Amino acid sequence: MGEDKQPKANNEFFRKLNRFSFDFIKGKINFHVKHNSLYNDKEVFQTLLFLSIRNRYLENGCKRYKEVAKRSPDADTLYRRINMKDKEEILREFLSIQKEIIAKLRKREIKRIIVFIDEHEIPWYGEPNPYVAGTNNFNGAKLCFKDITINALIEDCKICLFALPVTPFSKNTN
Repeated sequence: MGEDKQPKANNEFFRKLNRFSFDFIKGKINFHVKHNSLYNDKEVFQTLLFLSIRNRYLENGCKRYKEVAKRSPDADTLYRRINMKDKEEILREFLSIQKEIIAKLRKREIKRIIVFIDEHEIPWYGEPNPYVAGTNNFNGAKLCFKDITINALIEDCKICLFALPVTPFSKNTN
């Protein structure tokens, strides 16, 4: 069985995750699609969702996704679309989606919520910049992007409530 071959139960889980995700982000994330763009916001987001679920980098992940999807942008297109966004725009979109999630959750009867903090390191193989920090050597990388997230586990859904980037100058007490 190949790396991307998933058991049928996993495929069903990913279909449910896709539907769940798209319900919240529909019309809320702008990838700056113009009238002559080859790919719409949904296709860009689906590609990014695939890459994040499979923990793949843009170059090899986009090639793999093109094998399984009808339409998918290449890595250069994704880089271009992502670089069109500034920090404030991303934050506004993130908070807008969070508000909708909270509004939908308030309508449901929830018996139990678990809140937890996660620390993440994503290896970085490029040149040093202000947003990467040093890390233990793993997979050949000595630099990484670090962030801390506050999450809620509601039934079987993990929902990120807040993400805080960690830079080389961040204090552990924040």
